[in-house]
Amino acid sequence: MPDSTELKKEALSSIVGWCVAAIFGTAAALLKWAFPDAWEQICSTILALISPRQLLTLLLISLSVNLTGIAFKLASLKSQQSLRKRFGVLWDSEKNPYCPICNSHLATHNQFGHMENEYFCKPCNNLVYLTDSSGKQITRVYALKNL
Repeated sequence: MPDSTELKKEALSSIVGWCVAAIFGTAAALLKWAFPDAWEQICSTILALISPRQLLTLLLISLSVNLTGIAFKLASLKSQQSLRKRFGVLWDSEKNPYCPICNSHLATHNQFGHMENEYFCKPCNNLVYLTDSSGKQITRVYALKNL
């Protein structure tokens, strides 16, 4: 699973892409509204350079690439959402722990000489304790066995 900085970069890239598309779409609509004669001339020039069949082919290729991209994006979002909260920690299907605050992978905190019921989130600089439903701390072995 990508870490939070990769997700932020991907989200920013996606937002920039949508903004650019919205700007060009808005500019095209404004051009058509403000200069209808120029718009018809632009469209006729494009049709003179490219046959309607080639234009349709380009449109279908663009549409299929966009739909494929959307499908991959939805699939990646679905795989990221497969984390479930249990014992105060998020877990993936392979029983790897993730921070409940930032969704980053957790490090076992006993590497630093601490107890077996703690994980450490490096990006958050946060200790995450394993607890049962009553709030009582439990061991990592018990949590992994009962996932």
